[in-house]
Amino acid sequence: MAIKYNFTLDKGTDHTFFMEFQSMDGSRMNLRSFLVQMHIKQGAYGNILDNLSTENGRLILSSTENDIVFDRLQVSFPSEVTEKFPVGTLLYDLEIKASKSITRILEGKIKCTSNITV
Repeated sequence: MAIKYNFTLDKGTDHTFFMEFQSMDGSRMNLRSFLVQMHIKQGAYGNILDNLSTENGRLILSSTENDIVFDRLQVSFPSEVTEKFPVGTLLYDLEIKASKSITRILEGKIKCTSNITV
């Protein structure tokens, strides 16, 4: 079952933030060998508005303790992308993939607020 996490983005601006992942027992979750992917949609069955992944460089894995455990994820939303988002509530999920196994680890809502200066 995916963990729920909601956040806010300002339309037309750059956003970069970090997430750190732990296993259920509290130990650092190593995502090093996984493909990580996030899709953003206006509704559950809508078209994909944005695709972030470790393959396209919009999601970057690193270590919180400078070792071999890659438990930190940098998430980047450039202004060219957020400018195209509709104002309101968007949905997303974050999946990790290894071989033929896919696991949804995060899901939630993104509140996209309007920009006034254009």
